[in-house]
Amino acid sequence: MFILSQDKKKFAEYKFFEVSKNYRGKKESKCFLLGIDCRGIVGRTIVLGSYSGEEAAIAEMENICTAMKNGEAAYAVK
Repeated sequence: MFILSQDKKKFAEYKFFEVSKNYRGKKESKCFLLGIDCRGIVGRTIVLGSYSGEEAAIAEMENICTAMKNGEAAYAVK
């Protein structure tokens, strides 16, 4: 599925999503929605959005899952 990041600066196809408070080895107070893009053999980890809490990030991941189930080709992260 193609995803447009929260900051509207990244639009790519992603194959894996994760919610994490750890990004680039630093523990943060925010929670991040991370995606691994389909570029190359390994892919890159991209921040798709940042949220004040884990519940909000998980809710956004659930919205992405629902869009995938509905057969949508693209989704814009809120």
